[in-house]
Amino acid sequence: MHKIGIALAGAAFLVGLSICLAGAGRSDARANAAPDSLKQLCENIVNQASRGEKKGFDLLTENMAYRATSTLDKELWNANAQRQIAELFDFQGKCGAFLACELVEEKDLAASLRRYVFLAKYEQNVMRWTFLFYRPHDEWKILGARYKDLTNDPLP
Repeated sequence: MHKIGIALAGAAFLVGLSICLAGAGRSDARANAAPDSLKQLCENIVNQASRGEKKGFDLLTENMAYRATSTLDKELWNANAQRQIAELFDFQGKCGAFLACELVEEKDLAASLRRYVFLAKYEQNVMRWTFLFYRPHDEWKILGARYKDLTNDPLP
C-alpha cells in the first residue's frame, strides 16, 4: 500500500504529501466548512495531485491538522513528497493518463470526524484516495490522507 507521510503517535492514518509547508499563519476560509466544501477540497487535491501538479500537494499541506515545524520535519516531509510525486508519475506511465476523479463515499464517523473516499480514474486503472477530516473545535482539518493503487487489490 502506498501511504503519504510520516507516522504520528496515536494517529489512525499517515499524513503528508507536501512540498510547500508555508501557510501556517494564514486565515482559513474553511473554518466552518460545510461538507460540500470539504468534498470539493478533496476533489481538487485528487485532480491536481493525480496530474502531478504541485498545487495539489500544497493544497493538501495547507489543510493538514499537523504541520511540520522543525527543519528536520520539513526535510522529511519534502523528501517524502518528492517520492510520492515520482510514484504517481510512475503509476500514470503504466496506467495511462489521468482522466477524472469520482466520489465513492462520504461518511460521518462521528460529529467531529468525516471520511471521503475518491477514485482517481486513469485510462487503464484506478487509484483510491481516502481523506479523514477532524474538527476538534470549529475548524475542519485533514487528519490523514492516503492513496492506494488498486491493481492487485480491488475495492471491497
